[in-house]
Amino acid sequence: MSPARFFGLALALAALLRAPAQSLLPAGPWGTIAVYEIDLQPPDEAIRHHSLPIAREWAVLAADDTAVDGFFARAGLEPGLRHTLLAHGHRDPADPSFWVVEPPDATRRDLDAATRAQLYHALAQYWRNGVHVLPLPVPTSAAAWALANLNPTLRAAISQLSFERRGQSVLVDADLLIPLVRDDAELLRLKRFFSTTHALQLELQRSSLAHRDSLIRYWSLPGLRSPADVIAWLDQSPELPAVDLWNLLPSNARRLYNAFMPPQSGGRLYNCFWASLNFAAYPPDNQLLVTEDLDHDCAAYAFERLQREYEIVSPPFQFGDQMALINRAGEEATLEHVMTYIAADIVLTKNGYSPTRPLVFMRVKDVLAAYPTPVPLQLTVFRRRAAP
Repeated sequence: MSPARFFGLALALAALLRAPAQSLLPAGPWGTIAVYEIDLQPPDEAIRHHSLPIAREWAVLAADDTAVDGFFARAGLEPGLRHTLLAHGHRDPADPSFWVVEPPDATRRDLDAATRAQLYHALAQYWRNGVHVLPLPVPTSAAAWALANLNPTLRAAISQLSFERRGQSVLVDADLLIPLVRDDAELLRLKRFFSTTHALQLELQRSSLAHRDSLIRYWSLPGLRSPADVIAWLDQSPELPAVDLWNLLPSNARRLYNAFMPPQSGGRLYNCFWASLNFAAYPPDNQLLVTEDLDHDCAAYAFERLQREYEIVSPPFQFGDQMALINRAGEEATLEHVMTYIAADIVLTKNGYSPTRPLVFMRVKDVLAAYPTPVPLQLTVFRRRAAP
């Protein structure tokens, strides 16, 4: 059995173990769609190859140690703490414009929540501090904590190290949790706790057949297989109350949907840019894959393609539109995430490039919560330009 197939099957088993809560999307040209909430957890095979982020270095853009001290002072740190940090800092020989501070583990551990939030917000202005920019969201549901079954010391440490950003509980210093883990089984549960994806399963209901023509128009994409066959299948199968919306996705999306995909040849990883800009493309553009050492700026390449091949649109949006999260806080706008519009407030999204994050259906608000950047990202919607 191939790794990709193994990952996908393990996911299916994880999803089926949860009882979904059903609701309906608002009425629209997409038909009547039932929504089921599911929690997807990576299989052990994916988790074993996944590492929690490490935040043992802080990078600060500063000319000298006086400027570094000023940075920490503006972040609200007391003189004694600033002195400790300066004693553990040095100019980065690879990039002299930055100072690198290696704070003692005890210093990071003992920060109070308010100081941690303010300091890590300041560090997040520099993309070199990647986990400060995009910290780990901390699950808050009682069910998630119960399923993780972590020892009391580890639970208390997660609570102590967590802080709030834009209304969400997040965590940066995950590496400080590792010494508190009792055994390999608990380490797997800890990784899975931070890798759980809250997702949706969507089903097109039989009642949608009352508007068959508009249904076919909505779910059609230029140059791809017509959805008429799937809709006819529902029509001609009276025993079927609905069909899974997976059947209406293009082939690339069907292959990645709800699957934990391992790295491809050369360690290249699937990510949001590959999944979204290849949503209706064949063959796919593999320049959008990324390696773990980020040696290829696929975000800049994806942004260039969006601006060249697509146009910005306003509501109503259409199936297959690309919804981009753009950071406009700096001198140049940067593309942080892309997801594909499906219907109502639902998108198809792969949040990040980790193999522990599958391509899933989510609500837009939940995707935004998965990107707790220090400044809000601008949501811009693109539609592919019609062929000349």
